[in-house]
Amino acid sequence: MGWQLCREHLFDRVRPCPATALHVRPSEADLAIACVYCDGAHPTAGEVRACWQRTQGDGETAHAHGPSEPTTSPRQLAPTKASGVASSADTALIRVVRGPESLSRNLVVCDVRDVPADWSTAPRVFIDPAVIADPGHVVALAQARAITGESIVFVLDPSTIAALRSSALIGEDRPLHLLGPRWTPLAERLQHLVWANSIDLCEPGKPRFAIVESAMRCGARPSTAEEPGDVI
Repeated sequence: MGWQLCREHLFDRVRPCPATALHVRPSEADLAIACVYCDGAHPTAGEVRACWQRTQGDGETAHAHGPSEPTTSPRQLAPTKASGVASSADTALIRVVRGPESLSRNLVVCDVRDVPADWSTAPRVFIDPAVIADPGHVVALAQARAITGESIVFVLDPSTIAALRSSALIGEDRPLHLLGPRWTPLAERLQHLVWANSIDLCEPGKPRFAIVESAMRCGARPSTAEEPGDVI
């Protein structure tokens, strides 16, 4: 039995009214399936498939092998740099600027003498093997400053660079399913806080900046001192 909605005035709520209900059978037009191949509609999925086969040419071949692959993939349409990595010559052009305070941009160095004047007021956070083994206090400090929008200069012991760049950095040998839902991967969080919003000056003359390099792989170029922003 169909339903018709009636409004009860006293409580202003909707209730079913079986006595006046109407059972409406949907029409064939209501059940038709829209077809993107002919901009029309078909009553069954089989007719939609047949329409697709007609638009693809040989119906039996299309039915046997499915939709044909596009001759040009999205990757081929992208700029050349999208499929590679930014070269060292390109990264040498990355500007080492702190930018507006609202960006809370960090810096990573291996020697405090390499800190540019822009970051002269930012606190130094030293990361050595002991911090990698127990990163809790550094994570708490870096996370708090990230929330408040304040920059940090991370000073790395050279022996920690490989570990901080490793994609396997977890800091826990037990299987993850045994650690419980309240376990926090502090080593991975430290890794994210160090690199995510930081210009890396660990290699002299080769500044690295992950988000700028990502833009460069998509065809952008580093901006010059006369141009606004980080990339153009």
